[in-house]
Amino acid sequence: MKARSALISLLAVCTLMATDHPAQAADITPKSLTDVVKREGWAKACPQIQPKLDALQEPGDFSGNDWRDYVTLKGWCLVETRREAEAIDFLENKLAQGRRAPCLLDILGTSLFRSGLDAEAIATFEEALENNLPAHDRPNVYSKLATAYMRLAATSSGGRMTDPSALAQAERYARLALESDQEPVPAVYSQLAHVKMA
Repeated sequence: MKARSALISLLAVCTLMATDHPAQAADITPKSLTDVVKREGWAKACPQIQPKLDALQEPGDFSGNDWRDYVTLKGWCLVETRREAEAIDFLENKLAQGRRAPCLLDILGTSLFRSGLDAEAIATFEEALENNLPAHDRPNVYSKLATAYMRLAATSSGGRMTDPSALAQAERYARLALESDQEPVPAVYSQLAHVKMA
């Protein structure tokens, strides 16, 4: 008798799951996955949405928001899982196909930056800024630009900070990171101090 009631309970659960699953599958869109990221944050959301994202067909309209959202989700999840080479290949391919939206350039710049490709990261971040990157994303990009210019200055002179133009750019972006952040964290002050010391 217990086995039969356990089986009935199991069947009921499976039936509920089966009826819920098709409805959920039909509702999977870049917008619905973006909502998950907004609620959960990238670190927690990416493992949850990655299988759904992989199953989702890429929207064909390169000028549409669904396409941009799809590429944004896939790109940031690759970055979040530290798959930089894949992220760079994916984003460069997508940016060549569609519009060069500032949010997509930010993701590509972050992958290039993490890969130590500072000159490429700088060009990509600066293009994102020229294309009106939203104000809330700017402090983080300014900080990455300051670091990239510092590393570029050191690389160009065998480790010594002797490239005055790269150092001037590093200082400029460190100041912008500080000035544009409503509540700057101590690391932003430290970054500016580090540039000034160089």
